[in-house]
Amino acid sequence: MAAPDALHEPTGALGLLDGALASAASEPRPLGLLLVEITSFDRVSAAFGPAFASALARTVGERLQQAARPTDKIARVTGAKFAVVVDPARNQAVLVLAAQRFRQALDGPIPVGDANVNAVPRIGIALAGGATEANRWLQHAEAALLAAALDDAPYAVYTPALAARAADSLALELDLEAAVKRNELEVFFQPKVSAATLEPCGAEALLRWTTPARGRVSPEVFVPLADKLGLIEPLTAFVLNTALRQSAEWPARAGPLAVSVNVTPRVVEGGELPGLVANALGMWDARPEHLYVEITEGAIMHNPQTSFAVLRELREQGVHVSIDDFGTGYSSLAYFKNIPADELKIDKSFVMRMLEDEGDRKIVRAVIELAKSFGLKVTAEGVEGAETALALAELRCDALQGYYFSPPLPHSQFVAWLEGYRVPERARRLHLSAKAAG
Repeated sequence: MAAPDALHEPTGALGLLDGALASAASEPRPLGLLLVEITSFDRVSAAFGPAFASALARTVGERLQQAARPTDKIARVTGAKFAVVVDPARNQAVLVLAAQRFRQALDGPIPVGDANVNAVPRIGIALAGGATEANRWLQHAEAALLAAALDDAPYAVYTPALAARAADSLALELDLEAAVKRNELEVFFQPKVSAATLEPCGAEALLRWTTPARGRVSPEVFVPLADKLGLIEPLTAFVLNTALRQSAEWPARAGPLAVSVNVTPRVVEGGELPGLVANALGMWDARPEHLYVEITEGAIMHNPQTSFAVLRELREQGVHVSIDDFGTGYSSLAYFKNIPADELKIDKSFVMRMLEDEGDRKIVRAVIELAKSFGLKVTAEGVEGAETALALAELRCDALQGYYFSPPLPHSQFVAWLEGYRVPERARRLHLSAKAAG
């Protein structure tokens, strides 16, 4: 168990661990360490003051003590972080069960004064293993706690590989925060071409991040990370402003080209998107009908009521709304008929296989027909060959996007691509032959 001072004063954790290790050395037995932390403690302290936070920590410690076995020992590390020595701990499964028991002890609101606080715990787990020093053992549990936080998991068990991954993830977070402050991320552009004429009709703005140590970091890695770190709103504003400013510099071919910008569910649900868009349009004196805002089907259905309201407001500004990755989400037709949108983008997973897989071809045809029946335009992503481009044109797709025409390019290279663009010869011949045969 624990002496009152060990529970209430953040001074006794290392002494507790030293004593447990010494005891296990004289009477050999396996030991485990749980590092239990209340995730909201810093926010509670900032909102209600240190006295309130201290009372919360005291109550948390008492609840942990009530859930402990007679042989377990508890000490406060700092704030609302507690070290629990599980003695004995035959294996990892025993420690996981202990973690679950302590989480249950903190389940539900905790009364503090006249308020109730939801004290959600996160736990790092470490067997003593070969650790002979309290500091090293505590470091292992801290590494597991960090891994749990990075994965947004209730607990994690220390392994050397997990510690390395957690350290790398934390370093990536710090690198991203620094890169955003230093304005080191870039906007690339991937062209869209008309399926009917094969001439450029727009481009999608895509955020890219390259670091000296890591090289190119995938957007699938850093965009969710930016979302988690609260960086996604300033990054969205950055992409909007960059796309609108640079699109004004594009050489005119058959008229002004539209530019598309992706947004995440958090930006939509936060309600700030219409304001971000209006500010960017005003700053660069841009025409709203030349801007498409892309959001995935799944993101819309995450909170349809809020998403629909925000998308309607964008359309009232004159901005177009595009539903990205259509066909991979889970919206019903009942929802679909009410989605305030102007365009559907067919996911590349269907487009890339449509010539070989009849099922994918039927899906592509069905999506195009569905969109047309609701008056929506259709862009197909993942076009990698002339034959696919022709097949999509024959199905009345409106626009094509994919590596057959161009990968995403930095702005200067995209401008050069526009200036030097020629319809790919094979695609031109196939389209001419199809027109002659028709």
